[in-house]
Amino acid sequence: MIHSPVWQRWSLSLIMLAAVTVVPAPFALAAENAAASRYKFDVGVGTWISVGDTRWAHDASVVPGFGNPTSKLVYKDVGTNVLELTGKLTVGPRFFGRLNVGFGEIGGGRLTDEDFAAGQQLALRTFSNLPDNGMWYLNADLGAKVGEFPNHRGFLEVFAGYQYWHTKYQATGVGVQACNPALIPGICPTDQPANGSVITNTTNWHSIRLGGTAEYR
Repeated sequence: MIHSPVWQRWSLSLIMLAAVTVVPAPFALAAENAAASRYKFDVGVGTWISVGDTRWAHDASVVPGFGNPTSKLVYKDVGTNVLELTGKLTVGPRFFGRLNVGFGEIGGGRLTDEDFAAGQQLALRTFSNLPDNGMWYLNADLGAKVGEFPNHRGFLEVFAGYQYWHTKYQATGVGVQACNPALIPGICPTDQPANGSVITNTTNWHSIRLGGTAEYR
């Protein structure tokens, strides 16, 4: 829902640029060539693959009987195939604005959940599957070309911008690997059905980007 208004704003700006090129016939060709050299819009589609893990640690040691960390969540083997759409508007010979939108499904993976009592005694360890997960991000950059290689073989650009990143992990089922009844009040939990939702973690990152791009042919 966020993508659509952004792309509509770019489309509107292009329509406005086309509208202002309506000039008397003798100057139409010259004006068209000048506009073409001043503004350039590129669209690209790409993909990239990522495999990694996410680790969380919770501290509730202010409560007597709990350790630090009190609970550790490790999301492992979460592979992602990301599809990325890119739009770049170049103004003049140097300056540009760029928008990247990427999204993908996180396939598979496993959640390991460990809980600790005081003195970091392991109280409980469980495993869950990660069948329903996803992520998407948006990058908005402004930059400039700061150098060119001899004989028009390439260029160097620098840019600064903003990134929003959203990730969702949803774990299902519970497999109990270890449980210390002396540290767990009541009875140790039992295995839960594989299709039952256990825990959902959603993360949203806001960050500032600084970087550079080089191309050499």
